[in-house]
Amino acid sequence: MQLEEDEEEITQFTIPQLVQLPKFIYDFHVALRELEIEGIKPLQGYKRSLDLQENEKLWRDTNRALTDSLLKIKGSSENIRFEPPYILGLKALLRVLGKDWADRWSK
Repeated sequence: MQLEEDEEEITQFTIPQLVQLPKFIYDFHVALRELEIEGIKPLQGYKRSLDLQENEKLWRDTNRALTDSLLKIKGSSENIRFEPPYILGLKALLRVLGKDWADRWSK
């Protein structure tokens, strides 16, 4: 995570890489299978892999949503609520999944 300040003004906020989020989603899918949980469905189109290239569209869209939200973090440091990078990434993933779900149901 990188936070660039100009005195008390936030000029740029970046997260170079989502590290824990792909592992969380992978572990989630492994648990669904191993625990034979039937009430929760796996993500449609997700390939159970830690290789980010296997689910390239999901992670590309998540990174794009994360970047969009980070671009909005500017201004006085007193007015910005700090959130851990993992939480910011999780929120971006949820926006992507919500949009995909809405697109599927609107057809």
